[in-house]
Amino acid sequence: MAEQLKTVVDRLLSGLLGDAEHADKARPQLMVDMLSDWLPYRVYDPATRLYFNARSKGFVLSVTPLIGADERTGEILGQFFSEGLPAGACLQVLHLASPRISRIIAPWFAPRYIQGGVYEAIARHRARRLYSLVWESGSPDAPFHARHHQVIVSVGVPTSKSVSNEDLKQTREGLMAMLKSLNLGVVEVGPEALIAVIDDLTSPTTAPQDDAVPYNPNDPIASQAIRHDIELVVAEDRMRLVTERFRPTGKVNDGVPEIGTVYPDAFDVRHFAVRNMPSRWAPWECARLIGDLFTDKLRFPCPAATMLCLVYPDQEAASAKAGFKFMRTTSLAGTRSARFLPRIGEQAAEWQHVQAELQEGRRLVRVFYGVTTYSPLGQGDRHERAIKSIYKAAGWDLTDERYLQIQGLLAAMPLTLADGLGADMERLKRFKTVLSTTAANIAPMQGEYLGSAHPHLLFVGRRGQPFFWSPFENEAGNHNVAICGKSGSGKSVLLQEMCAALRGAGAQVVVIDDGRSFEHSVIVHPRDFAAGWHLEWQRPHLRLRRAGKVPQPGLQVAEPASIESAAAAGGGAHRRDGSGHPRRHRDQRRAEGTAASRVHPALQDPDRPGGLWPGHADRRPGDPGRDRQCRPAVCRARPDRERGGPLDVELHRSRRSQDRDVAESGQCRASGSR
Repeated sequence: MAEQLKTVVDRLLSGLLGDAEHADKARPQLMVDMLSDWLPYRVYDPATRLYFNARSKGFVLSVTPLIGADERTGEILGQFFSEGLPAGACLQVLHLASPRISRIIAPWFAPRYIQGGVYEAIARHRARRLYSLVWESGSPDAPFHARHHQVIVSVGVPTSKSVSNEDLKQTREGLMAMLKSLNLGVVEVGPEALIAVIDDLTSPTTAPQDDAVPYNPNDPIASQAIRHDIELVVAEDRMRLVTERFRPTGKVNDGVPEIGTVYPDAFDVRHFAVRNMPSRWAPWECARLIGDLFTDKLRFPCPAATMLCLVYPDQEAASAKAGFKFMRTTSLAGTRSARFLPRIGEQAAEWQHVQAELQEGRRLVRVFYGVTTYSPLGQGDRHERAIKSIYKAAGWDLTDERYLQIQGLLAAMPLTLADGLGADMERLKRFKTVLSTTAANIAPMQGEYLGSAHPHLLFVGRRGQPFFWSPFENEAGNHNVAICGKSGSGKSVLLQEMCAALRGAGAQVVVIDDGRSFEHSVIVHPRDFAAGWHLEWQRPHLRLRRAGKVPQPGLQVAEPASIESAAAAGGGAHRRDGSGHPRRHRDQRRAEGTAASRVHPALQDPDRPGGLWPGHADRRPGDPGRDRQCRPAVCRARPDRERGGPLDVELHRSRRSQDRDVAESGQCRASGSR
């Protein structure tokens, strides 16, 4: 009645005055479909460390990937999948081969950028090369790309289920204990890390630095997880994803950050489902589904997200259904009509096995397995053929998901299954019923070695995973490393890389080399190795040279027969008595203060404290801490060489000549070892 009266008043005013109290038409809504509207994330409770979403609640864990597996691994995973989750829970396991490698390269690049010089040049060159490997293959004959392998495990429960917060916390503790028993690292994913995971899935750009949005607890997480500068166009068999092209490059010119173009900025996103799986499968075989370790052609050519979604139905209803299937197939297999049903015998045996597993405590679960790929625009068809070949070689069949592309992308995001996506996929007939042990065997938890936390040496795995390795990562304290290989296999190259990497990270490096493998390293690092000196041990000589200096002719080695004459010409630099015992000779020199306690002029440097060249401080007489160091028997420098200039001293190290020298002249033999 009031509404009708209001309408009459409006018409009367518009007729008398020519204008009404209200607008003629309602204001049109400027609306577009937002991907964030499909996400369930709302708030995160720091007290319980749980996510409370629109219609569900749960937790998210980040797990280091499995490197191989054995039967024990399958038994532990199967036991937890059977007993560790409450009824109605939804489990999602995501393996993401992300193009975002900057979070690995940046910690390695930073200390070398601070060191500057050749270390900064090496770091820039390698970082540029690794970033190029994200979209360009490092091999001309097969795919080889840099990827960051991640495993994300999430457990969600619909709010309609009678699962309390304490039950979820106990499930989380049990899941973490199970994963740690497999020697896997487990970290709880907070809202900042969850936003980063969603950003990896919706914006696969390769910007040199992370520019993730910081978490604001006053706003819903869903509105912060999706960038506002991306465009997603959904087709029946693919999606076209466009990201922001102009991003910071990490360079600063005269205090102004450089904004450059980041390519590719348009992607062909496709989702595939599994049509058929092998009849037998083991957990360690999942490593074949992320790229064959030895067959180059069977590697992934693009980033991919592999997901396993599990829904735990009511066990009483599932057991009753399994019992009915068992009785029906068994009765049909024993009748005469079985000859018209060729597979009825196999189905009867399969349901008999299921019934036996259920009696031992296993559970029936609803499973969805899918793969989502990210290809640069224009390369989707070629990448689709390569990925289907990888799965076909392992015995799997992938099929295109028509009109289910957005559902496949949402299935890769944690905690979406319990918030209504599971019911949607159930209505779309995308779930299969399998045993919990079978679901544990096909869980995509295999990955690559992620390395240590010390950014010393940077390597790349067979599937493109950059990782750190350091000889000092052993917490027990044993830092000894042996490198074995045949001649020409690269032992010296690896040692030089290790020395350069440790020095670039700020460590002090001392090398004892039998040969000339590190001669070029000394020239390249003139200020860092041995304070600018290269001690070269050769047979039968010991050579001491300044870094980066080429030895000049004119410095000769005295023959054993001319030791006395050379010592007399040099002012009696190192005169020895006839006792033949070095310790007695030193004690006698300390007591008498003879001329033998003076340092030879060729070894003096007026620009250094103490007047000695580097590496000759151990040759001062009277130092009890240098008793076992080697002393030069004699040295003779060029007379025209400037005092304090570059020095090249060759010392006679032949034991046979020294023994003969001791026997003939009674002089002692210098102590030391190669």
